[in-house]
Amino acid sequence: MSDDELVRVYLAQAAKFKQRRPRGLLVLCGLLVGVLVLIYAMGWYDLTGTATAGSAWIFVGIGVAACATVAVVIDMKYRKEL
Repeated sequence: MSDDELVRVYLAQAAKFKQRRPRGLLVLCGLLVGVLVLIYAMGWYDLTGTATAGSAWIFVGIGVAACATVAVVIDMKYRKEL
């Protein structure tokens, strides 16, 4: 392979890897939020002792997922990957 072809292959792979991080983040946060919404919808948060404390932890988890998403997006903007 010539140098130009190697550069094109490298750039194609780099572009593919840049997309993996946001996709992975979306999948992980989606799974976390999905489980938390399921727990809330089924009323399983009552098993923690008090409904107020249990539902509060559900919303804390959703907030953590949102903050993680924002943190990764800020990091990607800082590194100019988006």
